[in-house]
Amino acid sequence: MNNPLYPHSHLVRDNLSNELLNLPLEEALTLREREIIQLMSHDQNVKMIASTLSISAFTVQDHIKNIKNKMDMHTSGGIIAKAFREGLIE
Repeated sequence: MNNPLYPHSHLVRDNLSNELLNLPLEEALTLREREIIQLMSHDQNVKMIASTLSISAFTVQDHIKNIKNKMDMHTSGGIIAKAFREGLIE
């Protein structure tokens, strides 16, 4: 949905998404996103991650959505596998 105050904001968002996809994952992901991936790799669910990081489950879900977009993955397993291949987790 376009914002009437910023009718071309979707173009900026889409361009930034494309630029992030071209960055190495280590640079595209924030520190918090990398922390969440690490916790996901230790079989922590959204509620457990939220408790560990002292943030809300909704915030964790938003981070995971952003991670999926940046990594071009659709599942948690895909995120973990790609992070492992890229050396982000051991």
